[in-house]
Amino acid sequence: MLPRTQQMVELKATLGADARWSINDVEQLPRKDGRVLWEIQPGKWIARAGSRMGTAETTFTVE
Repeated sequence: MLPRTQQMVELKATLGADARWSINDVEQLPRKDGRVLWEIQPGKWIARAGSRMGTAETTFTVE
């Protein structure tokens, strides 16, 4: 199993290239290659994406 610090989820949405992400209201900035990755952490989370095309939100739990 990978160490937790190497376990990541790529955040993607069909809201266009200008979509901005947040997890529990903390902005997730894109890497140099444009990908937005979130390091998995235990807890309850709300992921939000927004762009001029609209918004999307989901709630999830990591154990």
